Amino acid sequence: MFSALENQLNEGAVNPDYELIANDVLINRALFSRYIRDYLADLGIDKEITDTRLAELDDEQRQAVETGDLQDNSWDVEQGAVSKKDKLAFNARLFFYSIPNYEFVTYEDENGNVVRVPERTTDDIFGLDQPVPFSLAWNKVMENLWNIDSFDEMVAQCDRLGRTDPFFVALKEKLTDQQNPLNQW
Repeated sequence: MFSALENQLNEGAVNPDYELIANDVLINRALFSRYIRDYLADLGIDKEITDTRLAELDDEQRQAVETGDLQDNSWDVEQGAVSKKDKLAFNARLFFYSIPNYEFVTYEDENGNVVRVPERTTDDIFGLDQPVPFSLAWNKVMENLWNIDSFDEMVAQCDRLGRTDPFFVALKEKLTDQQNPLNQW
């Protein structure tokens, strides 16, 4: 970003009324870059500054990286990545926070067979259901249900995955809850 401003200033592309301000920005790069990073972080944009790595390259390699001719497999200074998880809609976020935590508990039935049953985990003090941590719920959904096309397919996939992971038992229960039905898309 600063190199683009410096180039514009050198080429005379900056309005003369703003040249002093542009020079101040360039002189105080460290101060402005900190504020810019903080502002972008508030917006949920993650940035990886590659100025140090670019400084280690010779001029030809740096030009190739800056123009995109050489893949460097990292974000350029002017690019940012917006996290979908951080920008999730409020109602969707509430849904993820409301999924109860389950764990498998093993019992021996009257015939001597070992049976594994999913049970809700509750708070020891108040006896309230413990929710699944948001990041865990998000990651499990994104890893296992990313290719779902319909509501019925999601319920069926949760039923299948629930045989080995109690999270999907809870998710299926939440999706098919008749007392609090979801608007099916």
